[in-house]
Amino acid sequence: IPSQAATTTDDRTTDFGLFMFAHTYWEAASKMEDIKFTSRHRNAPIRFLYCHAVELFLKAFLRSQNFSLQEVKSMGHDLKKVGEEAKRRGLKIDEENLAVLQWITGHNLKNRYIEVGVQSGPSNETLWCLCSLLFELTGEELLRLGRTRRLPLQPDHPIELQLDL
Repeated sequence: IPSQAATTTDDRTTDFGLFMFAHTYWEAASKMEDIKFTSRHRNAPIRFLYCHAVELFLKAFLRSQNFSLQEVKSMGHDLKKVGEEAKRRGLKIDEENLAVLQWITGHNLKNRYIEVGVQSGPSNETLWCLCSLLFELTGEELLRLGRTRRLPLQPDHPIELQLDL
């Protein structure tokens, strides 16, 4: 936890802060799953929130491994690159999840702007589960490093997704 003297952006953008910010995006996406939208593109904001949570969880892990904020920012939004670096630093992420990160990287703008046509990619269930995995792994690391003594609760699994289990 930064002290009152934390004056640089690097000092104020902590691993735990990024982790909590990721948790917020994940929780928002999970809750939006249960809302009955009338719009035709209900998944767009949900997918955006899940994908941004994934990015922030990964970057929180790298910050916990003493990456500077500048080093983390220099990786941009290439989540496959970020994920591979996190894996090299000890994050236990498999090839299937790295493939999801590759998809997110290639579709980042498509999650933000309309593109007509058939859309494919990982399901919201897959994105929720990736958030859950990154929450657990990054949270364990933050606890191990003494950055926090407790973690927030995981968001409830969305009702719609629970019906598909």
